Amino acid sequence: MRLSESFVWITYDEERLAGYEFKTNDSKKEVKKVAKTDKEGRKTLFQQYLAEQKGRKLANKQANRSLAVDLNPEYIGFSVVETQADQSLKVLHKGVLDCSRLNTRMGLSSTDPDQVAQNHKRRFELCELWKYLFKLATHYKVATFVSEDLVFKPENNNASSAEANRKTKNLWHRGLTRNLIQKYCNTLGIENVAVLAAYSSFVGNIQHPDFDPISASLEIARRGIVKYTKGSSIFPPLTSQDLDTMYQHGLDVPRDSVVTWKQAFGLFAASGLRYRRALDPTTVLDNYLFSYKSCIKVYKVV
Repeated sequence: MRLSESFVWITYDEERLAGYEFKTNDSKKEVKKVAKTDKEGRKTLFQQYLAEQKGRKLANKQANRSLAVDLNPEYIGFSVVETQADQSLKVLHKGVLDCSRLNTRMGLSSTDPDQVAQNHKRRFELCELWKYLFKLATHYKVATFVSEDLVFKPENNNASSAEANRKTKNLWHRGLTRNLIQKYCNTLGIENVAVLAAYSSFVGNIQHPDFDPISASLEIARRGIVKYTKGSSIFPPLTSQDLDTMYQHGLDVPRDSVVTWKQAFGLFAASGLRYRRALDPTTVLDNYLFSYKSCIKVYKVV
C-alpha cells in the first residue's frame, strides 16, 4: 500500500488471490533442509514446486488447448486450437474482432469533449474486448494464451507511415493491453506465452485459407506449441504445397530458388505481390461485441 496527500494505492498478487501462486515460503523452508552443496537436490526440489503450481493451474483445463491472437490496431485475429499427438492443430474456434471504428480520425484537438469521449470509449472497448476473449478461453478450458511480443504492426501496407504510427503508437494502448492480458492469465491460471512475430502473417496466409488476422493467429498458435521444444524452429518446414500457394499468389521465379520463408517474403516484397487474404463475408457470422452500441464487431467463422 502507498499513500499520498491525494491518493491511496493498493497492490495485490493476483495469482495468490486466485490460488495459483508459486509457494515461495514453503519452497524456501524445504530448500533449507537440503545441504548447500547439493545443487541437484535443490534444483529438483524447485522443479517439484513448479510442477505443483502447474498442476493447480491445469485443474479444470485441457493441457493441450491454446488461445492464440494476432494483435493489430485494426483487426485482432483469434483461434482456439487443440494440439494433436502428431503436433498438428485441431481448430475449435476462430474469428476476428474488428476494431477499425475505434480509430476514426475526428480532426479535433486532444482537449475537445468529443475527442476525449472517443478516447474514453476506446479504452472501455479494449477492456471489453479482452473480457470477451478470456471468457472464450474459460469456455474452451484453454491452458495457454499465445501472442506476439506485443510489437504491433500496421494493418494496411498501403497506409502512410504517419497514419501507421498514429494507430500503433497513439491509438493502441499497449500498456493497457499488456496489463489486461497478464491480469486475466494470472487470475484464470493460464500460462502466458509470447512468441517472435517475424513473418507470422506471411507464413500464416500461405499455410491457411482464412482471413489474414485469423491465418496469422494460427501460425502464432503453432509457434507457441513448439517454443519450448528443443531444436525446434519458429518457422515450419517449407513444403511444395506452400510453394504452390505462393505461385497462385503470382510469384514467378524458379521453384528451386525459394528455400527459406525469409527469402520467399523478400521475393514477394520485391515483386509488390499481395499475400494477405481478404475477408469473405459468406464464411462468417458478424455481431456487435456484447451490445449494439459497441464499436467492435465480432466475425465468427462458420
